[in-house]
Amino acid sequence: MATMDRASERTVHREKPRLRLEIARLAVVAALGELVDAGLGTWSERDDGLVELHLMTGERWLLTGEGVTRLA
Repeated sequence: MATMDRASERTVHREKPRLRLEIARLAVVAALGELVDAGLGTWSERDDGLVELHLMTGERWLLTGEGVTRLA
């Protein structure tokens, strides 16, 4: 019985990191959206379909499926 319990735990733990990653990604995008809503930046869609965030400080950030990368 203990072996089955461990197998069940491993299956559950495999799913959690993906879920946490998606929640974290949504939280980051929401926080960036709040900056835009506050007038501290703007969204810009590039020709390749990716999104850039331009902050009033001059920083530019690229949002991709893998994460957020500072461009300048």
